[in-house]
Amino acid sequence: MTLSSTRDPFAHLPLELSSEIFIHCIPPYGADYARPSYPLLLLNICSLWTQIALATPKLWANLYLRIPIPSMITPDFIQHLTRWLARSQSFPLLLFLCPKENKQKQGPHPEIIQLIAAHAHHLRELRLRCCSYLVVFSGSPSSPPLHFSILKALVAKHLRRDHKVHLTCDEFVDILLGAPSLSILNVHMISILSSPPSAGSVVHAALTSLAIREDIYRSDSDSPSHNNILSLLTLPSLTHFSVQINRTDDIACLTSFLQRSSPPLRKLELTSAYHNMAYDSNYHWNPNAIERCFTLLPGLTALEMCGPLTAMQDVLISLLVGNESTFLPHLAKFKIVRAFREQGGWYVGIANMLQRRAERMKHFSVLWSGHGLGPVPTPLDAQWEVFRMLEGRGMRIELNLGC
Repeated sequence: MTLSSTRDPFAHLPLELSSEIFIHCIPPYGADYARPSYPLLLLNICSLWTQIALATPKLWANLYLRIPIPSMITPDFIQHLTRWLARSQSFPLLLFLCPKENKQKQGPHPEIIQLIAAHAHHLRELRLRCCSYLVVFSGSPSSPPLHFSILKALVAKHLRRDHKVHLTCDEFVDILLGAPSLSILNVHMISILSSPPSAGSVVHAALTSLAIREDIYRSDSDSPSHNNILSLLTLPSLTHFSVQINRTDDIACLTSFLQRSSPPLRKLELTSAYHNMAYDSNYHWNPNAIERCFTLLPGLTALEMCGPLTAMQDVLISLLVGNESTFLPHLAKFKIVRAFREQGGWYVGIANMLQRRAERMKHFSVLWSGHGLGPVPTPLDAQWEVFRMLEGRGMRIELNLGC
């Protein structure tokens, strides 16, 4: 079908402008190949729109692919997917792989691995909910490891706790070696095994954001430590870092990593597994070790702590009160998520710390977690008065006492 040029405004526009209009209609997370959606709809309007769509590689450079079960990956499916990706030409590609059915564990499909290999040279961003496809970085008996020369962001998040996904230290290193331009690496719900690595140390100068977020709800008493992987890495450009802290030797390893990397870190997120509640409450974290670690972060502006790190929080708050000019002097945001406290006396230290840090601290928040610990403690009238006074001066204070 061909529309009349008098009725179709696109007939009077330059190709560049028509293409730009089409590009602005791309969904936020890319087009969903599993549905007859944009930009496939553009191919069914008229011949002119089809020509414009096929001449605009950027339209086809964002793909959200819901991978069906292996029996549904037919030759027609692969053929249509191949045609879609070919239309992107060499434009930087964003690829989002997600399982269509999340009821069973799926391994990587060889033909989809081949498609990723064919376009690895212009893959800019890779988001995985099918984490078995991380094998493209380390290779397998049937396929060699791939090299992603312009990959800037990799986000891998496993969806189900009953289907464990593990990476060895060597496989984690393979990701960094295979993507020398990588700037953002977020790994969610994937365990980094604590087995000794065989790889040597890695210096990755491009990485600015690293998040290793394991399952903090796991019930086993031996959470994998990140010590082995941290001991391999030197990341001199890191500005955002999320890591799990379960034992005091994790602090020592983090300190060594910071000394070696000297990163311009701005945001740090520390998490701990719930089974460590008894460990944290019965063990006194070494204030000197914590001070040595955080002194290496003079430019830190945001700190977030998640999980049962109560004793460590006490040490940090004490250090923030006593060394406001030298200890984390630029800290402006302090967030505690899933706090575990049985007594409200903790608020005395909080109020004192916020008063001492009033010039630089802009945002303080606590998200409580009950978890059978009884009623959530609340501040006394004197602390409420301090908090209201600080909010009146512009500080944002959030105390979520009802979660």
